[in-house]
Amino acid sequence: MGKVIINKNVQEEIEFAPCIKCGGHEVEFYDCGYSSFNIAVGECKNKECRHKVNSNCGCFPDKAWIIQQWHEANDIPTILTSKRLKLAALEKEIADLETLHASRQ
Repeated sequence: MGKVIINKNVQEEIEFAPCIKCGGHEVEFYDCGYSSFNIAVGECKNKECRHKVNSNCGCFPDKAWIIQQWHEANDIPTILTSKRLKLAALEKEIADLETLHASRQ
């Protein structure tokens, strides 16, 4: 059986969090276009703010991936969840260290 590859152009609407610094919704998403050590950027277009989220990426990062990096760094519920998980891990590590310390005295 033969196979044919068809290229399709698809438009997708992606929601993202506003800028955490100023609340702005005008954000530019781009990458630097380098073949190595490329950086993906989400940048607030508010002239007083100019908040940026930089992420290391490959040669041809997907725009949706760049938007996701921005969203994770600016969406307050996502940030709170991440920080709570880190806090829980630290609390467990502290409890383990206290138990170890007590057992060695």
